[in-house]
Order: sequence, then C-alpha cells, then structure tokens
Amino acid sequence: LSFNILARFAVPVFFVIAGYLFFQRTLHKPLTSYTQAYLVKIFMMYLVWTFIYHLVFGLSVGVWNPITLASTLYYGTAGFEILWFLPALFYSILLLAIAQQFNKTGALFIVATLLHVIGLVNQSYQPLLPESFQFIDTNFRDPAFFGLFFVCLGYQLLKQQWVEKLLTVSKNPLTWLMVCVVTAVVMIIEGLTLIQQFKGPIGEYYLFTPLLTIAMLMVALTIKGR
Repeated sequence: LSFNILARFAVPVFFVIAGYLFFQRTLHKPLTSYTQAYLVKIFMMYLVWTFIYHLVFGLSVGVWNPITLASTLYYGTAGFEILWFLPALFYSILLLAIAQQFNKTGALFIVATLLHVIGLVNQSYQPLLPESFQFIDTNFRDPAFFGLFFVCLGYQLLKQQWVEKLLTVSKNPLTWLMVCVVTAVVMIIEGLTLIQQFKGPIGEYYLFTPLLTIAMLMVALTIKGR
C-alpha cells in the first residue's frame, strides 16, 4: 500500500515536465503549428495503442473493454485504462495553447487548481466530507481534475520563473533529493492515514503530490545544470 501511494508521483511528474517543455518550446516555435503537430502526434499514438490493447486483451483473455464516446474520447479506457494519460495530456495541452493565445494561462491555472481541489476532496479526502457533498464516482483520474492542473503547474513553473526562485534556495541536487525523500514520506503517511484510519479510497493523488513532483523536477534540473 505504501508503494502504491509513493508511485502516485509518476504521472504528475510526466505532466509537469510536459507543461514545462511546452512553454520552453513555444518560446522559440510558432504556437499554432507546434501545438497542431504536438496534438496530432499524441492523438495518433493514442489511437494506435488503443486499437492494439483492445485487440490483444480481447483475443487473448476475452476482455473487450466497452467502446463508448466517454471511454474513447475522454477517459481513454477503450483500449486499456493505462492509456488514460494520453487524452488527458491532449486536452490539457489544447486548453493551455488556447489560453496562451489569449494570454490567459494564469486564469487557466487558477481554474485547473480549483478543479484539482474538487477532485482531491472527492477522492482521497472523500471520507472527510459530509455525505451530501460526496460524488458518487470517485474516478477523478482524467483531463479536467488531474491532468490539467499538473500540466499547467509545469508551464507556470517556468513562465513565472518559480524554478529560478527555487534555484536561489539551492542548486545542489542532493538538497532537492532530500526534499523528495521528506515529501515522499509525508505523502505516504498522508495516504495511509486517509485509507486506514478514515477508510477512504486508494487515491490517485494527495496534498503532498504536487510538492513531491516539484522537488523531483528540481532534482532533474539541478543534475542537468540547466
């Protein structure tokens, strides 16, 4: 269970790096053409692997995932649930590009943060809510409640020069590695408390997930030497 909780950093780190690099690339490339090429690549990757997973699981073990508009175009579970991150990244980058076009990325980040909080309190923290405020479906691993926040976070880390401010604290990767260890331990304690003490669901993210994600990004950046 502890390992399951710790492993929640993986996709958030992927999304944060995607948002970080998207801002970096669009500084030097035309926004529209770069975004179109980016989205086409993600869409084709998702389409091909959805077909492969759907066929392999159906023919080998007789499991044919239901193909609906929601599962195919939003949740990304028509082939196999592991592919959910591709449509989440697709929609997140699309919205981010539109917001950048209109110079509203800050507003989008605020909206994404609010959506993330809604997803958080109705998933990992659901048992702490009054029953009347609880959602029936606790699956908030999707573009709106999960992907958008972390992609926007990575984007803002570079755009608002938050990374530069963090580098003034320390440029030593060992320092940030220690921050990773501390935040990881706290996140595990957070998850175990919610699950074991409050009988909550095994969540996809926690309050300390963004902090761990940022710390891991800083480890990578300080090792790279920017």
